[in-house]
Amino acid sequence: MIHPNSAEAFHYLEGTGKINAGHELAMRMIVRYGPGTSGEIIAVATRQGYSVPGLWKRFSELKQMGLIEEVENRRCAVSGRTAAVLKACGKPVQGELFQ
Repeated sequence: MIHPNSAEAFHYLEGTGKINAGHELAMRMIVRYGPGTSGEIIAVATRQGYSVPGLWKRFSELKQMGLIEEVENRRCAVSGRTAAVLKACGKPVQGELFQ
């Protein structure tokens, strides 16, 4: 479940035009299929029929916006490599995004 602060920040940014359709899809995938590594979340989303081009980059951008966070590192079930586990966080977006 997404934290109310993250949802509020997301909807604020959506209203300002700082969030685009790619960000929205990435956020929905993390909330629906996370926490998980990027590879795991994308693999599940793809199996569910979602088109996910460029989702890797959207994850990085959402992290910079403070909407998702890396909570641990572990072996990715898809790649077999050590990767960060992503999840929606409760931190409100701050700084230049609100200016």
